[in-house]
Amino acid sequence: MRSISIGFPIDGKSVCEALQAMSEAADDWIVESIETLAGQDASLLGGLWRNSSNGAFMIRAGDLCLALSAATQVVTLDAHLAKNIRVRICIEDGVAIDVSAPDG
Repeated sequence: MRSISIGFPIDGKSVCEALQAMSEAADDWIVESIETLAGQDASLLGGLWRNSSNGAFMIRAGDLCLALSAATQVVTLDAHLAKNIRVRICIEDGVAIDVSAPDG
């Protein structure tokens, strides 16, 4: 496993870049929790937050990136690749805690 660096503040674009480095757009991710800030229409982000308030849910990487494109800041994100739990993104209080990608 290798670590991927995400700068501060963490916005949706930087998280999408990390997701793209870690998986393909069609790969499924399990999202445990998500909280973001957005300055524009963010109905897709709101849907993700509502889904996570009911528990973990699965979403394709491409769809997650589409929603995150509206995020001016990612405050919390706890997610892992469905087919490999060791490939994960953990952001807490706007700080990248763990961003682990497969070697290669």
